[in-house]
Amino acid sequence: MEKIAWIAYINNGRIKKLSLEFSDGEIITKDISKTQYSKAKNGYTITFDTPKITSSVKITILDAYQGAYYTDTGISGITFK
Repeated sequence: MEKIAWIAYINNGRIKKLSLEFSDGEIITKDISKTQYSKAKNGYTITFDTPKITSSVKITILDAYQGAYYTDTGISGITFK
């Protein structure tokens, strides 16, 4: 991770746990603290046991690590495959 990106990563809140609610009503909770950060992808990859077909996803942050400087917690980008 580049130095500037690392400083932003440490200074801002980071997601620890989130829930994903799909259009069919199913809710899946993921513990990001158990997920390895990928330098190559500049983020985290969340995988599912089976593929999920949905028309919408509601993401709720359930828990977060406090940033060293800022009190916010944000998501800079999301990609679904």
